[in-house]
Amino acid sequence: MVKVTEINLRQITGSTIYIDIDIFRFVKDIGLFNVVVQMDNQGEFEYLDEIAVTDSNGIVKDHNDLVRIALNWIFKNVEVVKEV
Repeated sequence: MVKVTEINLRQITGSTIYIDIDIFRFVKDIGLFNVVVQMDNQGEFEYLDEIAVTDSNGIVKDHNDLVRIALNWIFKNVEVVKEV
């Protein structure tokens, strides 16, 4: 039980889009500039990195924009290795 002395009933809504690619989740909130990269750790997504969204890599307006930015991040930051 959470106890407080008063509560403000002001409601703030937001708009968040995300995509999952394998073990990575890419999250973009309309109120934030960056894309947050999370990684699945046994069912829990944990913060991994942030991608600065600039005019050069494009503004995120929809899921297609987010996919493009996510794939670019994967190509630059993920190395697929063969298990031995």
